[in-house]
Amino acid sequence: MLKLSLAMLASALMLSPAAAQQVGAWMLAPSPLGGYLVPGKVSAVSGQSVTLTFDGASRTHLLAELQPLAWTVASKIECGTAGGDWQDVTITALGAGDGTLTIRQDTDAVVRGTTFAGCRVPQYP
Repeated sequence: MLKLSLAMLASALMLSPAAAQQVGAWMLAPSPLGGYLVPGKVSAVSGQSVTLTFDGASRTHLLAELQPLAWTVASKIECGTAGGDWQDVTITALGAGDGTLTIRQDTDAVVRGTTFAGCRVPQYP
């Protein structure tokens, strides 16, 4: 029960528009390859420009291009595999705002841990 409560708290914090613009918050940005939104952590805010860090690299976006990261337990997303493929997964648990999550692969029900950096959602579902 405590784990679910922490996940719910983290989700609520990620949904707040004011919190979404704060350094350290997670947001979704368009992938440079197109078609997907990928999570990045806010590292700087200057007016309507927000700099996000993605797995070590940084990119600056206009605030209007970004969405708050609203993933919750039961969200359907895609995550990368060790083989380089993308798989449909369901979130089964969220870390306490640290960018970690537990997922269940939709094809074979395998449960594993991963990070936000290894996952994405379609930009236009």
